[in-house]
Amino acid sequence: MDYLKKKIKNYKDLIEYISKPMDQEELEFLYKINNIKIERVELYLDFIHTLFYNVTETYLGDDVVKGDDIKKHFDWCWDKSIKTFELEGIFFLSDDLYNYFYSLFFESFYKEEDKSDENVNQLIFFWEDVFDYRGKKSKSDLESLLDLYKIFNDSLFV
Repeated sequence: MDYLKKKIKNYKDLIEYISKPMDQEELEFLYKINNIKIERVELYLDFIHTLFYNVTETYLGDDVVKGDDIKKHFDWCWDKSIKTFELEGIFFLSDDLYNYFYSLFFESFYKEEDKSDENVNQLIFFWEDVFDYRGKKSKSDLESLLDLYKIFNDSLFV
C-alpha cells in the first residue's frame, strides 16, 4: 500500500511539474536569479522563428529529401538563419546550439510522417509558449527556457 501511495504521489508531482502554472512572483524571482533578460528572450525566439520558417517553408517533401539530404537541407536552413542575424551584427557560434536544433528538427519534423501545418506548427507554438517572458509557465516550461537560454547565451557574440 505504501508503494502505491508513493507512486501516486510521484505521478501527481509529475503532472504538477508539467502543467501547474507557477506563481508570477516566483517566476520573476527565478528570471532575476538566472539573469534572464527579456530582450534576449525575444532575440532567441526570433532566431527560432527564422529557423523554423526556413526549415518548414523550403522543405521539398519526404519523396525528395531523404537520407543525407536531410542534413544538407537543415545545414542550408541553419546557414541561411545564421547569416540573417549576422547581417545585424549578431553571431551565434556554437556546435551545441546547432546540435540542439538539428536533433530537435530531425526528431520532430524530418522523421514526422504528418507534416501538415496543424501538426508541424505545434513545435513553434511550444517554443512561443516557453519563450513568452510574461506568460504563465509550469516548472517544466521554465526549465526548458533556462536550458535553451543558456545554450543561446553561450553561443551569442555581438
